[in-house]
Amino acid sequence: PWRGRVSLQDLEVGTRPAAAGAPWLRAATIDLSIDIVSLWRRQLTVSALATDVQLDATVPATTGDGPALFPLPDSFEAGPLRIGIGRVGVKGGDIVIRTADGDMTLGLSGPVVTARPAAGDLDVSGRIETLRVAALGRREQLTQVALEGRLSADVITVRQLAWRWQGEALRLAGEVRQPWTAEPEAALRLD
Repeated sequence: PWRGRVSLQDLEVGTRPAAAGAPWLRAATIDLSIDIVSLWRRQLTVSALATDVQLDATVPATTGDGPALFPLPDSFEAGPLRIGIGRVGVKGGDIVIRTADGDMTLGLSGPVVTARPAAGDLDVSGRIETLRVAALGRREQLTQVALEGRLSADVITVRQLAWRWQGEALRLAGEVRQPWTAEPEAALRLD
């Protein structure tokens, strides 16, 4: 296929410090890759890579069965064009996500993560240099996190989740059924 590229430099969304509930995002670069799949059928595929991402966000409390994200579309219509969704990635930076009630905060440093839609689900893979978790009055830090899995409406499949914690290497695999409900069921193996 033919390929075009667009690069956005020093993109910033929101103000810092972020207002309550409003995210702040900064990316040094967002590279968009546009592949012309078919001129005749007017089909494109768009992929994106955000570099050196700084994100500070507060997520609202969830109710009911959680997010209605799935099934994810593999493409969408924009006028006469059919635009396919390719790979979306983040490379480097610092991300902080907290719950609105302040009960949990996640911090990620040095992510190199890629996601792509696959048959209505979301395949995710990559690594994170440092993952900080603050919850239930405790603070923990995981390093050298490697992940590979698939998110869907009714199950999260963890093919691999490996990390170092307090000098020990740990690994987790398995699945979480009904992950977006108040009562998820986990079948995970810790090595």
